[in-house]
Amino acid sequence: AEICVFFTLKMLGSIVKMADQEMNWSKDELLERPIFWKLINLKCHNKIKQYLHFVNNETFEAETHPNLKLYKVYDVFMMFSENFTKCYTPNQDLSIDESLMLFEGSHYIDIYGTLHLNRKEVSEQLKRAKLKKGKVATCQRCKIMTLCWKDKKDVVMLSTIHNPTMKDVEIRQGPVKKPTVVYEYNFTMGGFDKVNQQLVDYPITRKWGKKYYKKVFFHLIDLVVWNSYILYNIIRDTIAEYWADLQSTKVVWRPLTSPGCLHFTPGHFPMEIRTTKKKTNSTRKCAVCCLKCDNRGKPARKESRYMYSIYVWEDEVK
Repeated sequence: AEICVFFTLKMLGSIVKMADQEMNWSKDELLERPIFWKLINLKCHNKIKQYLHFVNNETFEAETHPNLKLYKVYDVFMMFSENFTKCYTPNQDLSIDESLMLFEGSHYIDIYGTLHLNRKEVSEQLKRAKLKKGKVATCQRCKIMTLCWKDKKDVVMLSTIHNPTMKDVEIRQGPVKKPTVVYEYNFTMGGFDKVNQQLVDYPITRKWGKKYYKKVFFHLIDLVVWNSYILYNIIRDTIAEYWADLQSTKVVWRPLTSPGCLHFTPGHFPMEIRTTKKKTNSTRKCAVCCLKCDNRGKPARKESRYMYSIYVWEDEVK
């Protein structure tokens, strides 16, 4: 149970950041977070953090292990990878950032994105090209296409799946032609902003010392939380409808500041004052309005046709 509480507090600690993790257990009124010391004491938390490991070194065999660099977290890594594959199938357009993946090696997927002309291996013809607004210049090398499009400035794109085709786009000034790769990049680039927002606001992987496998493990926890958030967004409409139906059955009252208000007292319900032979529209003084005073300091006379009767529940009588 303590290990589950440990991981929960790590996620909770990433929401409200402290200069030091031990400050979450502070009893200072300015820094106090009671949920931490109510669930687990600081000494137990530090012991779990110190002895956190994911492999049995006594039974480990380096000769037969499939990945020696990740042997400290290999079992956990494979478990997460299998669950990721089972729970979600990615769409065609993905926003992958190095800050999320922590990987800058070779990969085998088609990509497209922006490029600086001063990079290596960029064609000298593109660097020297002087284009008029709306014109494009392209260069093809094997599967990689480099495109330079003149807008207000030079926009250089690199793609392995696009051709130098143009697309009609409606803007405020009217229809214009844009390269297809630029249009699709603008349509899908918002994913980078979302990733950066989440990584800045909820960093679980921080201040884990020199033990690399702990950093890798808590990076995997980041991925688990992010992927679960994606799955939640997929079914959010159904959950939202459920909560909408649930909230419609509740009555939310705004509390009044006036004292002695009977209709907020349990067992009081409004009813119309009964008529009499002398007065068809019987009224009585309002107990709340009579507490108010006019400009001269005298009680304001206010009458109402409704009163509150006291209803006694059968369970209360018993």
